[in-house]
Amino acid sequence: MCNPGNQADLAKRTGLSVATVSVAARGMIKEGIITETTKRELRINKAATGVAVGVSVGLRQVTVASRLVHEAPNQTRFRRIDLGVSGGDEWMTETANAIHEIVGKIGEHRSDIVTIGMGVPWSVDPRTLMPGGPAPPWADSRPIGKLVAEKLTHPPDDEIKVVVETDARVAALYEQTYNYPYETLLFVQISAHVLGGQLQGPLLHKGADGSATNVGHLKADFAGKDCWCGERGCLERYVNSSILLEEAFVKCRAQQTEPPMSIEQLIARAEAHDPICLEVLRSAAAQLSRVLIEASKMAKTHAIVIGGTVAPGLALVLNRGNRDLDRSEWTRKIRLHFGDVDSSAQGALLFGLTSHLH
Repeated sequence: MCNPGNQADLAKRTGLSVATVSVAARGMIKEGIITETTKRELRINKAATGVAVGVSVGLRQVTVASRLVHEAPNQTRFRRIDLGVSGGDEWMTETANAIHEIVGKIGEHRSDIVTIGMGVPWSVDPRTLMPGGPAPPWADSRPIGKLVAEKLTHPPDDEIKVVVETDARVAALYEQTYNYPYETLLFVQISAHVLGGQLQGPLLHKGADGSATNVGHLKADFAGKDCWCGERGCLERYVNSSILLEEAFVKCRAQQTEPPMSIEQLIARAEAHDPICLEVLRSAAAQLSRVLIEASKMAKTHAIVIGGTVAPGLALVLNRGNRDLDRSEWTRKIRLHFGDVDSSAQGALLFGLTSHLH
């Protein structure tokens, strides 16, 4: 499931005590499931059974990720659905069908699914699993984990649990576990929405109602655009994918050129040095940098990872040496990285596995 490590590493990753991990490890060594190397790292001898599933739910797309629990992330299979929460309930049925399909391709049956984690584009209250804090208009106040589980099962004797968390938080968990093992890490998800997820060691920082680290609603401009949350000038109103496409559309029409029709087209044209698309991305990067500097004054982390559909475009313009983050004393020592394109789906899968431990 994770990179090899010693018992202290496993305790850190899982949040379990070293003593608990040690007892479990001794039992598995005795049964021949794992072996302890000369470096005191644990290696798997017998593959664990079962399938882990992760679901990343977006406004317009759902990504399903699945692999056997002992496999590495690069062995994950993916299935994308061009539906999301903005299009009604059809995404739930299609997601259940996609899970059946992808698990079948692995060669397993639905009954072999051991965990399902789900990342959603809104804050999740850890006590109720309902939207936490100011809920965006696309948030679903129903227990969607339970609803998806019901579409997967065959009552009355079939049962499965779907654990739900904010997509940026599960993405942060994945990036820290597999790519950037910093003690403290902030993940910023920028797609059709903007959310943040912060890790302090193995712990996800959630706040009282699950709405902590809501980077999308920090101020980019105090006298700026109205936001659905009731405030003005929130970062989300300046850098999400729809806003960037609107800006590119206006600028292209003013110069009588064809505008990009998707965020992927906008980024591809920026890569080809289209001046309008580059200008749109540079403006978004400047707004994001200002907000990250302010965020770092409150909760400084070792690293910031930017993910989501807009991230590849921001990577083009947030070069070292010409970004505000390098000029500020607050963020100069913070490492900036860009996440995997499927970090939310992979993180949801990992979140399901770690939730199963507890």
